[in-house]
Amino acid sequence: MKSPDFRAASGIALLAFLIVQPAAAQDSSKPMSLGGHVDANGMPSDHSTPQERAETALLNVQMTQSNAEIAAQDNNNKAKYQIEERHYQEQLRQNQAQQQVYQKQKAAYEDRKAHYEALRARYDARFTTHRGDARPDE
Repeated sequence: MKSPDFRAASGIALLAFLIVQPAAAQDSSKPMSLGGHVDANGMPSDHSTPQERAETALLNVQMTQSNAEIAAQDNNNKAKYQIEERHYQEQLRQNQAQQQVYQKQKAAYEDRKAHYEALRARYDARFTTHRGDARPDE
């Protein structure tokens, strides 16, 4: 059997290795002489050349203009949508008003029809009482 001192020493060595290993991996990305990140050719990658800075500035200007155009188009689309939405709501109100008028006209028609049927039934009752048979048109 292994002694407890040997196990403790192994555990401490493993712990020290695990702590030092990530720190060593981080340090390998920064060469001591350059003090920063390097590309595949060993050149510093965190410093831009004047040409790269000019291209970046140009891209930033283009993106700003593009974003402004998109925002203007978005505002235009919102305005069109609001106009169309108001038009739709107005048509909806008109349609609902027309439906109410129709329902009132339909109810009035049903009332007139019921009144007519009642008059007709009363006439039929009188006709059969006086003549003894149904109306001639039936």
